[in-house]
Amino acid sequence: MRPLVRSLFLLLFCISAVARSAPKTHVIRNESEWNLSTYLSLVEQNPSRMLAMVEEQFRPEARKKARTHPDMAFAWQDRVAMVGALTELFNPESKIRLPAEDLKRYRAQAQSFMERVLLEDPALLVRDGAVEAIRRVNRMRPREAKNWKKSLEKAFMDRQNILEGEGLFIRETILTAMREASLPLNTSMRKAAELDQNPKVRGLLGLWSTRAFDTL
Repeated sequence: MRPLVRSLFLLLFCISAVARSAPKTHVIRNESEWNLSTYLSLVEQNPSRMLAMVEEQFRPEARKKARTHPDMAFAWQDRVAMVGALTELFNPESKIRLPAEDLKRYRAQAQSFMERVLLEDPALLVRDGAVEAIRRVNRMRPREAKNWKKSLEKAFMDRQNILEGEGLFIRETILTAMREASLPLNTSMRKAAELDQNPKVRGLLGLWSTRAFDTL
């Protein structure tokens, strides 16, 4: 089941549906709703409003309601879409036109938020979506990849991403993101990966058997 869920998630993350309404925070009542296009447009047109919406959506009270109310069963999709949309702030080819200082401030806010989601969101798919978002940012801005290293390491070691000694698929995503960004593994993380009961996590360690990491 896990490979199927992961494949569906990656497909949703990469391909957005046509926006159905004006951008606003609302309840996700249908699994077919996907608002990434809407949120991407909002980031380009009004990033401050988008960041305010994101902050509201991820308040502890809002996340608790999403877990307990049946009519918000698919709210996790909206949170994934919001995290994905924030990556546009880091896109050097974006249509966003702002003074350099403003854009720098928005990027700092977006990074702080994405790291919070990575570490605090109760939904595994949303946390994994944050890793995918970080992967995209690092592909667009590889020289700044080290800025995400500590958060990725902390998420990898987080016990909520492990079940009875077996790393959940987010651990695989984290290792892939770090390898793509040429980030070395610290001793604790490498040892944890070696002891992981998930063979895919252990298998990914082989990607660091290269001279490219000797000087990092």
